Amino acid sequence: MWPLTSKLVPLPRFGTALGLMWVVQNAGIAGANLVAGWLNDAAAQAPQSCRLPAMMQFFGATSALGFGFALLLWFVAGRRHHEAVTH
Repeated sequence: MWPLTSKLVPLPRFGTALGLMWVVQNAGIAGANLVAGWLNDAAAQAPQSCRLPAMMQFFGATSALGFGFALLLWFVAGRRHHEAVTH
């Protein structure tokens, strides 16, 4: 994602794009930690079961979602490659 930014974002907006990416990334990390903690606390109060813990389901789902968005970005960037090349 980070190297692709230099190809897709015009130079005058490059710093803003990187700053926005940092904000979104760190907000996602903070939010994931809060949700994981909440799920862990909720599981500690629930009776034991054989199911996969909710926290692991959450991280599995977010990993699959992240992989899907990475593929989407790869396909979109591949189609826009001719737009990013300057001669």
